[in-house]
Amino acid sequence: METKILSLPQYVDKISSLEIEHELKMFPPKLMFRGQPRCYSLEPSLGRRPSSTWLNSWTFVEKDLVQSAQQKFPLLFPDSDYPVVLLAKLQHYGIYTRMLDITENALVALYFACNKDESEDGEVFVFQAQMHSAYDPIANVVADTYRLTENSVTPIENYYYRALHRPYATRWLYPGWETDMDEGIKRFSGALKRPIFIEAGTICERQKNQSGKFILFPNEIFEKTTVVDKLVTLERADSCILKKYTIDCEAKQTILQQLQRVGIAKDTLFSDDVDTVLKSVVDEQRKRYLG
Repeated sequence: METKILSLPQYVDKISSLEIEHELKMFPPKLMFRGQPRCYSLEPSLGRRPSSTWLNSWTFVEKDLVQSAQQKFPLLFPDSDYPVVLLAKLQHYGIYTRMLDITENALVALYFACNKDESEDGEVFVFQAQMHSAYDPIANVVADTYRLTENSVTPIENYYYRALHRPYATRWLYPGWETDMDEGIKRFSGALKRPIFIEAGTICERQKNQSGKFILFPNEIFEKTTVVDKLVTLERADSCILKKYTIDCEAKQTILQQLQRVGIAKDTLFSDDVDTVLKSVVDEQRKRYLG
């Protein structure tokens, strides 16, 4: 029988008992968390609408979104940014991307599992994640897909060849690429089968406050030969998901109050948003003086 989380102490007790089993001595996996309403899927914003509802392919839409943002704010989104960093910035400002927000802080995840849809149970996913940096060549190839593909369908050879000639990836993807292209493509394709967990550094104050990290979703590769206009999926039963906790909808407000007492609240998590912070000040004063 499923056990629902009814309070902050109960949740902390569950999280404290988690252990990661691994055999890696260097770069061991880390625990990462995501909180959301239970009705949500584990999909990035770019993939939440079926491709048939876009007027063009996902890749075309992604390219248009990125380039439009760069044209309007060239200093904020310079072309010199690593593709992973560029997508992380765009994610922060609400642009549809192939990234999904996660956090290193279990309490932040609990907040986001409780702060929406009071009539719906919340959910916290615990990931056993092998993290990649913002400078990882494979991650940057994935983030740069809109520049490397030909809209709906791209032969894997073309995708790989273009990736090798990007400044962030040259010769890093596979040392013997010049003499053994087939082996290079095989290893390259294998690295793109699953979502990639990303540590992108500090992009903004909000991300720092939320201990924000990301999951980056590659395009699917059809029959090992073709990059298609569809993102890989992350199922609820995926092996990278260590645990999943359901937050009882009737306990959400109580848990939010408990979280506020330990410094996890809207005004602290979104402290760079002046409107949000001042609204919390007004709400607090209203409670204090108007009851």
